[in-house]
Amino acid sequence: MSQQSSEKPPSFKLVKRFFAGASVGIFLALLYWSYSIFAHSNPSIVQGIIGVAVSSITAGLIASFTSVEKLMDSIPWI
Repeated sequence: MSQQSSEKPPSFKLVKRFFAGASVGIFLALLYWSYSIFAHSNPSIVQGIIGVAVSSITAGLIASFTSVEKLMDSIPWI
């Protein structure tokens, strides 16, 4: 009987970390968007889409190459 490894390949772990970081980036972008509406400073839709894309990709890359815990520790809490 062959034993199956419960260890997942490293590439799956990297993708999983990227999507966890990307979700944090999307959350931060949505938080910024909600505060901009509260302050009556409406960014254009193109600025919003670019901002969400940049923040989610950046947070995803940080989480992929370090860890999600390191990403969460670097977020300043107000």
